[in-house]
Amino acid sequence: LMGAGSLIVVINLLGGWWFIRRFILKPVAALNAASDELASGKLDSRVPTHGEDELASLGNSFNQMAESLQRHTLELEESHAFLQALVDAIPDGVRIIDDDYNMLLVNRTFCEQVQWPDEACSGEKCYRVAHNLDSPCPVDLLTCPVEEIRKDPKPLKVIHHHCHEGEDTLDVEIYAAPMRIMRGGQEITLVVESIRDLSQQVRFTHEQRLSELGRLAAGVAHEIYNPLSSMKLALHSLLQSVDREGQSEEVSDYLSVVEQEMDQCINITDRLLRLSAAPMEQKELVDMEEVVDDTLTLLKWDAEQSGIELVRDFPDQPLRVIASGSEMRMLTLNLVQNAFHAMPDGGRLTITGKLTGHEVVLTFTDSGVGIPEDELPYIFMPFFSRRADGVSGTGLGLAISRTIVENCGGVLSASSTQGQGSCFTVVIPEADPEVPGL
Repeated sequence: LMGAGSLIVVINLLGGWWFIRRFILKPVAALNAASDELASGKLDSRVPTHGEDELASLGNSFNQMAESLQRHTLELEESHAFLQALVDAIPDGVRIIDDDYNMLLVNRTFCEQVQWPDEACSGEKCYRVAHNLDSPCPVDLLTCPVEEIRKDPKPLKVIHHHCHEGEDTLDVEIYAAPMRIMRGGQEITLVVESIRDLSQQVRFTHEQRLSELGRLAAGVAHEIYNPLSSMKLALHSLLQSVDREGQSEEVSDYLSVVEQEMDQCINITDRLLRLSAAPMEQKELVDMEEVVDDTLTLLKWDAEQSGIELVRDFPDQPLRVIASGSEMRMLTLNLVQNAFHAMPDGGRLTITGKLTGHEVVLTFTDSGVGIPEDELPYIFMPFFSRRADGVSGTGLGLAISRTIVENCGGVLSASSTQGQGSCFTVVIPEADPEVPGL
């Protein structure tokens, strides 16, 4: 009886252990493993369910919860991707900053402005990315939108100089506004900034202005060019008729002089037409000596009236670059007129061209009043104007000139000694001499 009883007890224990392991321990272990996978981010984790007992019901509830969590997480990711794509489509830079100067959201344009990778900007401090500082911007020297909105939650507009990783500065206009949201059951205020690149704005504005002036100049030049061409043909026929009929040499000489002067007028209008031409989408081969000569021809009368002597010095070999001919003429026109403005009482402008290595170097040296040392770093900034002739300028000429040179892969720099004059140097890569046809 004792043996039989012991056997029955052992069988009951083994059966109970198998039952507990099969119907309790294994389902709980599977549920625990699925919970760990779900906690680690595997939202597609599910629990296999069998039967209709309480553990199977618990497994079904877990699967429904995981499926709901996966669906809502996917919707949240899609909403975040939509929000990111929305702000990336905005042409101006956009960033959202919290009260601790952390950038919660930035768009692609802002990352391009500060030359930071897209994935590295979010979460960084605003002063670190925009101003290359290790602590918040000093409020005594700079108007900080975060600090200003913290004091008075109203929109404001400021001008900042943002620093790139390479220490280059970018002039921007920031429009900042407060944004109130609920977080953790409390209302907090974030700062939304819209950042506009002023150099691009100046470029577009100047392009529109040049477009209007170009159309006006082209129309006037055409109105002059066409009658001159007809008059030249008639004059040429008259000159041939005088020669055939043996008229006096004096009449023939007078007609020849008229024809030469008319040719000069036609050449000038032709240069004006080329100057007013719109930039080509495809860059072309441009002879810089010819560009300088065309520009000086148009400004010769202005130089004579201002008492300015024009001196040019070019080598025998051609100085050719790959660029837009009209932009190179506009660049030369801006630099020459800038030199004229620096010499209100007359002087000398020397334009020198040379080939250094594989670079075309042009220097515009004037004997004007010079630029103060403390103003020299700002002369290429948009809207910065300090004309010596007392006229209020727009401050766009040098900013646009630098943009034109940089678009050709070149560099525009300036040096000056106050009271002695200034020198502007243009360095542009030479057209590849190995390219066929160049």
